[in-house]
Amino acid sequence: MSAATARKVALAHWGFAQKAAARAPHGVDLKVLGECGTSGLDEATAPLQRFAALVTQEWSEHVGTLGKYGRMGLPRLQQLAAQAQEDDTPVTPEQVEAWARNLVDAEQKCFLAVAVHRGVRRLLLINIGV
Repeated sequence: MSAATARKVALAHWGFAQKAAARAPHGVDLKVLGECGTSGLDEATAPLQRFAALVTQEWSEHVGTLGKYGRMGLPRLQQLAAQAQEDDTPVTPEQVEAWARNLVDAEQKCFLAVAVHRGVRRLLLINIGV
């Protein structure tokens, strides 16, 4: 149930579907990842641990009005990652995705939705246990 719920949340968030039960239209490659094969937060570096703490604090601010599920897009995750690094080095989308994959493996109710539509790659971190 939870992966299917995360898929519906992602489709509705990105506007690919009119109804929550609808499927992705032709040309949208959507993957919902519940396990990413990382070590989670067990062997996390200090910036990754700070990132996880910041994301945990932010969940209540990013809950949808209808579904009551938390959802954070790539721009907000990049801002939180920049805060977690505590220096001025730029944060790449690849680094944010890697950190988000660690969060997915650490938290059972978190999912990472990755969509490719018209050559644009989109990420959405979803928490169905908020």
